Amino acid sequence: MDNDSLNAHNEIVSRLSILDEADQKHVLDMVCQWFRFSANSKTPTQSRVSESDSPEKSVGLFSRESDLTPKEFLMEKKPFTNVERVVCLAYYLTHFRGARHFKTLDISKLNTEAAQSKFANPTVALNDTARSGLVVASTKGTKQISAMGEQFVLALPDRDAAKKKQREMGPRKRRKPTKAKPSKAERKQ
Repeated sequence: MDNDSLNAHNEIVSRLSILDEADQKHVLDMVCQWFRFSANSKTPTQSRVSESDSPEKSVGLFSRESDLTPKEFLMEKKPFTNVERVVCLAYYLTHFRGARHFKTLDISKLNTEAAQSKFANPTVALNDTARSGLVVASTKGTKQISAMGEQFVLALPDRDAAKKKQREMGPRKRRKPTKAKPSKAERKQ
């Protein structure tokens, strides 16, 4: 191991030691995906998103376009509704800023940074997004993007494909049991 490698190793270990175990694993997973290493491999592996995919089609899970601003990301994804905008902002926070957990204020600040029109009520927008299953509750009152939310954003700006992903991955709706009509004999009683 040369001096540069040793210095990089020491820096990484030093930085990771201040994080809890879950965050350490998350950071290491992100770095492995960035360099296309599987956790158990010593060589790069095939990326989940093919290199031939155009940027208009999707941004890779941990895009090499890390200098993509929130404004550029939203221009690329073209969210139409507040729910779509919130899930895109949640995706950006998670994959470009490394913030797995976020609050309403984080979404609002990123929305402002992206030069988007303000939400009339950011809490309602985030709750609507949660109700749709694109973000889910996390720890200490925070939210995080769901797997369905990530697939939804990856499919944008193709809204039909995004909705299809949402239908495929979403929970199946339960039917309310119908009450049987009472028989004539039961009604007379």
